[in-house]
Amino acid sequence: MYRQIKIHPMHTSLQRILWRPTTNEPVKIYDLVTVTFGTSSAPYLATRSLNQLAIEEGASFPTASTIIQRDFNVDDLLTGARNIQEGKQLIREVNLVLSKGGFTLRKWASNIPDVLTEVTGDKKPTLLSWDSDKPQKTVQTNNAVSLAITTRLGRVDSCKYTHALVKFPARIGHPTRHQSVPRKILASNYEFLEIHDFSDASERAYGVCVYILSVTKDHVTSSLLRSKSRVAPLKSTTLPRLELCGALLLARLIVKVRSILNDPIRRTCLWTDSTIVLAWLRASSKTWKTFVANRVGEIQDLTDINDWYHVATHDNPADLVSRSVTASELLNSEIWWHGPCWVTQLKMPQPQQPTLGEVPKEETRNQTVTMIMSQKETFHIFTRYSCQSKLSRIAAYCIRYITNLRARITTRTDDLRVGPLTIEEVTVATSRLIRNIQEHAFEDEMRCLSKNSPLSNRSKILCLNPFLDENRLMRVGGRLRQSELSFSERHPILLPNNHPYTYLLIY
Repeated sequence: MYRQIKIHPMHTSLQRILWRPTTNEPVKIYDLVTVTFGTSSAPYLATRSLNQLAIEEGASFPTASTIIQRDFNVDDLLTGARNIQEGKQLIREVNLVLSKGGFTLRKWASNIPDVLTEVTGDKKPTLLSWDSDKPQKTVQTNNAVSLAITTRLGRVDSCKYTHALVKFPARIGHPTRHQSVPRKILASNYEFLEIHDFSDASERAYGVCVYILSVTKDHVTSSLLRSKSRVAPLKSTTLPRLELCGALLLARLIVKVRSILNDPIRRTCLWTDSTIVLAWLRASSKTWKTFVANRVGEIQDLTDINDWYHVATHDNPADLVSRSVTASELLNSEIWWHGPCWVTQLKMPQPQQPTLGEVPKEETRNQTVTMIMSQKETFHIFTRYSCQSKLSRIAAYCIRYITNLRARITTRTDDLRVGPLTIEEVTVATSRLIRNIQEHAFEDEMRCLSKNSPLSNRSKILCLNPFLDENRLMRVGGRLRQSELSFSERHPILLPNNHPYTYLLIY
């Protein structure tokens, strides 16, 4: 494959070779003009060239273009078709597209020999490493400590199968034996597909398994599509965290499975037997500490939280992945190869959500809440008028209105005030305006003086020795109290320098 891809003339000097047959002959200079084995860029250049060829021929051969971009693994093509006619047409189109780039496929193999009649000459078919003529795959187990069984599951109808790997650990308890795994995993003429995914964890490992359901009018077929397992980390960790790692592994795996399957999936269900994990997933990832938050956030991004359900441990086939079982137990396990019995019911019962488990307190993030307290501005009444006396009269009318309302409610008609404003009313209104200003501008000082407490050393008016008069107005204290001036001159009222009312008094 590499030798069919030419290098740009500007870059051939980077693949220069100095060569001479013997030491007596002059050195010859050669430039390699094709992609060379061993260079770090070779795999990328090969796959990128293959994809580019498929893109350029996509208009003429859309099906073959999609197959080439999706089902190639380096220089191996693993794909299929629903029937013999589609298979022949696919082989013909793929060969036409690849021949334009010099990529000739050889060593064809199929479980249906009639499909390969389109293959002739040096591209004749070869034998598979398994029995391609049989509707089952044979798995051989040897007498050893452990075994990782890897098989490619058959898929869709007569001759189509996916490139999905199934891996699981097993302890070998018996001498060498052969077991058969059905190649075909979907029912013929199914109406729609469903995917049910399970995860589980133990202190030693965690794993997941994916089942694909093909539903017809009167039957449901369930088959194991793919599984994955991970050994628990050497560093001791809690079981809920391992269950969460299993859920994350399942979320990542289901994304890959969906990208492989051509047919639309009507429903996806993700199952776990950990109520704590479900509680984590139901809440925002920001609620939890870093370890849990990162994994919960990724799971929420990859999957729909409404697709997660609880499953009893005895109905969870992923339990076989997380714990050690013998090869014979695994190969003969009905729940492992087909999932729990209730998934194949035409009317599967609606999953009942149990009470979610109590979340460990050590996984909950301590939330720091910052509250912004905005001071209510009272400037609006002071900025609407340009005369201090007018402002005081308006405030006096407002106070009279409130007083009269209270008098009517309490039927005390003697307190009703009518006619022009009195000097007393204007004076009271002015005092209330000033007190309102002081309570907002000198809030801490007013509080301390009301309680007869000393002012803080950080107070800006500490040096003025302020005090409250009989009308609860803050005035300047100090040695002026010994003078013969009037009370208002000896103890002027304190006002903030930047307040609009201060400007009204001055100007």
